[in-house]
Amino acid sequence: SVLVTNDADSVNTAATGVNAQIINGNNSGNVTVDQEGTINASDVGIIAATNGTGSILVEGAGDVTGGSGAANPTYGSPATAANVGIFANQGGTSGGIHVTGTGTTSGNDAILATIDNSANTSNIVVDRSGDIAVSGTAGWGIVATTAGAGTVTVEGTGTIAASTSVAG
Repeated sequence: SVLVTNDADSVNTAATGVNAQIINGNNSGNVTVDQEGTINASDVGIIAATNGTGSILVEGAGDVTGGSGAANPTYGSPATAANVGIFANQGGTSGGIHVTGTGTTSGNDAILATIDNSANTSNIVVDRSGDIAVSGTAGWGIVATTAGAGTVTVEGTGTIAASTSVAG
């Protein structure tokens, strides 16, 4: 398992604020990021990803800001994620994603939550109640997609200020 907790500190970085990943596909551990402080990153605020079979949880009251440049249209790869507030990616055969909390989330794409494996029947839930702000001109507020048979639920968000917002 990977657990990252930032209680109240601010993270200001020229790249990625938090990068919490499990690369091994045989690993059943969970990835949890509890962000109570503020993240200001020029690229990706939070990456929470696993190729294993554990679940992903991103939570907390901290504001998360990613870059405002052009986002990468390849949503499924943490290696190519760019200019995203929160990027949660599950590449394994099981394990869901839950993005929750209350802080403002911004970036060219504010929240990307993706399950890439068609054999994965787990669910995605995005219920972060803070405001969503898209800082680029062609970004997305929330993108939540699954290649598997699980459900995708987006609810409880605050104001979404974006050129496009989609769940599906």
